[in-house]
Amino acid sequence: MKKSLRQIMESTLPWVCLVILITYTYVFFLQVPYAGFLFSGPRSEIYLIHTSPSQGTGLQLGDEILQVNAIRMEVFRMNHYLSLFEGVQPGDNVRIIVQRNAEELTILWSFPGFTSSELVERIISQWWLPYIFWLVGTASFLLIRPRDARWILLVAFNYLTAIWLAAGSGPSAWHVWGSRVVFRAAVWLSVPVLLHLHWVFPSPLKQLRPFIWRVFYSIAIVFAIGEILNIISRDAYQWAFLMAMVVSILLLFLHYQLNKEERVSIRLIFIAATIAFGPPIVLGVALPESVVSTLVRGFSIVTLPILPAAYFYSAYRRQLGGLELRANRLISIYLFMVILGTGLLILIPLAQTSLNFPGSPSIISLIAAIITAIIVITLFAPFQRFVENRILGIPIPPTQLIQDYSAQITTSLSLSRLTSLMREKILPSLLIRTSALLLVDETRIKSTLINEGILDEQIPQDVHIPLLLDRANQYLYPQSEEDLSSSFPWLRLVLPLYSGEELTGLWLLGQRDPDDFYSQAEIDLLKSLANQTAIALTNIRQAERLRALYQTNIERHEGERTRLAYDLHDVVLNKLALMFTFVEDDAVAEKIQSQYTEVTDQLRQIIQDLHPTTLDHGLPYAIRELSDGFSNRQGTGLSVQVDIPPTDARFDPTVELHVFRIIEQASENVLRHSQSDILKIYGKIKPDRIHITVADEGDGFELDPGFDLVNLLENKHFGLAGMIERAALIDAELDIRSEPHRGTSVTVLWSQT
Repeated sequence: MKKSLRQIMESTLPWVCLVILITYTYVFFLQVPYAGFLFSGPRSEIYLIHTSPSQGTGLQLGDEILQVNAIRMEVFRMNHYLSLFEGVQPGDNVRIIVQRNAEELTILWSFPGFTSSELVERIISQWWLPYIFWLVGTASFLLIRPRDARWILLVAFNYLTAIWLAAGSGPSAWHVWGSRVVFRAAVWLSVPVLLHLHWVFPSPLKQLRPFIWRVFYSIAIVFAIGEILNIISRDAYQWAFLMAMVVSILLLFLHYQLNKEERVSIRLIFIAATIAFGPPIVLGVALPESVVSTLVRGFSIVTLPILPAAYFYSAYRRQLGGLELRANRLISIYLFMVILGTGLLILIPLAQTSLNFPGSPSIISLIAAIITAIIVITLFAPFQRFVENRILGIPIPPTQLIQDYSAQITTSLSLSRLTSLMREKILPSLLIRTSALLLVDETRIKSTLINEGILDEQIPQDVHIPLLLDRANQYLYPQSEEDLSSSFPWLRLVLPLYSGEELTGLWLLGQRDPDDFYSQAEIDLLKSLANQTAIALTNIRQAERLRALYQTNIERHEGERTRLAYDLHDVVLNKLALMFTFVEDDAVAEKIQSQYTEVTDQLRQIIQDLHPTTLDHGLPYAIRELSDGFSNRQGTGLSVQVDIPPTDARFDPTVELHVFRIIEQASENVLRHSQSDILKIYGKIKPDRIHITVADEGDGFELDPGFDLVNLLENKHFGLAGMIERAALIDAELDIRSEPHRGTSVTVLWSQT
């Protein structure tokens, strides 16, 4: 019985809300008095007069209404059921007491009744805005799944907002048909809905006991009943709603910090709120008061609908599928128009005020049209890209996917960079949520490069490779009786990666918004991406082989240098010292002493260059000795400044040697090419990381932003190329920065993983 009652309520809820909106639309157009003026605010100030001044009405903009006939305005504001102009007919004189410039005036107002100007003002006003919220609420009611707490709250939020907008945007000011009570009661009911919605949207922060929310809703219902009984403070609902808005913003910030995967949706909501409320606020501050009220209200009608649309889009975007891309374009166009319109509405009145001469409106209009055309042509495309990337979370538009991917994989010469590119760019751009990329060697799965949302036991094994290849490049329908679909129900598409005739990998695709379906056009696009990925894997494999050969060569070279250094130190120097002891004639000994000292010093320098013996005592000592060697070189005039705090931290000998060689090569480059008087070596060496910079203040050089190893070798920058390769061998980061006449800096960062 409960279930059927709930079904009845769910099926009738949209229609009940629609009836309320239609009722208050009827009230707005046919029951609200056509008094010839409009007032608002806590002091009932007149902000619009429809009767022309030639009729001698006596009312002026800004007059504060104190009394209408026998009804004092303070009594009217306190009593929700008291109406103005009740029983007054068109042509009747109404006694209105106003305050103008601190003076009370009594004006006999001829009640005009229905006028075409006031009807037009109502037609172009915000009466239709509640229907936008009703449409969004109904779309949420019909389309969003699952029907959980988020679904209920999103529907309630839109319907309640629609009701209080319909009752409060026109009828409420005149207390017609209980509109003031309905308006305030709906606002009170919106308070717990707002708090509850932003607690669970986009995903629940934490499961709270239902009792807590029942308390919130019960309190709101009590206050709503209090409004009906006219016993609640006049401004209480405003403070409650303001507090709910502030707490909602704080909850969204909390969601943004805790749920990284939901940041796109939250960012979109913040942007929508800024667009909805920002332009009216900016216009209200920037424009004269004489044009603010009508213009701001009109602009709010354009901007405010984006707020409910943003909530619906955030909840439903993963069910839009291919339509999401079109929706993204519409959002970009809408935001651009709002921002551009805000700017023009500010600049055009200012220009009219500054350029006041015959024909100025035409000239200003022509200039505004030219400026608008230039802005649209030059800025819309970057703006659209910014919205898609930063707000909507689509890294690469599908129309540019193949081109951008092919450009980026040329510099992705490691598996980690390739997988990062696919995770962060390719899969999100195609709305793919479940995917696996397997490296295959003939009939054996070597490793899993990407595993997005798949359990280990759900990934195919070696025995499944023939079955996967048999169903490659075609959509796998769910709930099929085929062996592949029954064994791996998540799988929807298999794309093989070939290098020539050799199978190098398998790209398995599963869940995809909105319905896991891959059309033939999308399969063709993915096949092109798979072919490019196969080429990238081949390049990476070759780069790894070359790097392994280079590392072997480096290690062999360093080993030979080390053996030669020890041979020179242990054999040649010792034999020279022994030969010197054989000289018995003091006169002869004195003659060869200087030559012996010079030879042994040169040999020690050669030994130091071949293998820094102080490196056996730690990297700081070796760097200090290196700097002393540069300082002592004759004819250089180079001042070497070293700022590396002493430390006992030691690392793998290979790491220490490669870091030392990078610093050595960078320092040698300063000496040979920079024409600098100062060489700075500074940084920190900690137990888990090495961070050292070599900098000069010399000539510098033009560094291509896209430089790579091949580019450096082609331009004969062998020293820089060697540093890059050594950094790659130990998985260190190398940052090279240089500008002509502003010096060069080389920073090496190695961290223990």
